[in-house]
Amino acid sequence: MTRARPYLVALGAVAVSAGLGLGLQPLAPGAGIRYLLFVPPILVAAIVGGFLPALMATLLGAFLAEYLLRQPQFSISLLQDDFYPLVLYSIIG
Repeated sequence: MTRARPYLVALGAVAVSAGLGLGLQPLAPGAGIRYLLFVPPILVAAIVGGFLPALMATLLGAFLAEYLLRQPQFSISLLQDDFYPLVLYSIIG
């Protein structure tokens, strides 16, 4: 197993979750589902690679949840209604 494999698995899992989130966004636009989709990649990254790939999946998931899955899309703004789900997601990660 190469050193990059756990990070590539984490990156791939986060990318799959981001794509799933973009597909489900019209059906469930709330903040809870946005972060919930990025919890399984953290678990996969932790099982495959340990702490650092899981940390990378957590940070990348938080960024993509805010940037891609939040309205207005392609912007980052930490409003009060989005702050608590982000903190809870970060604690889980």
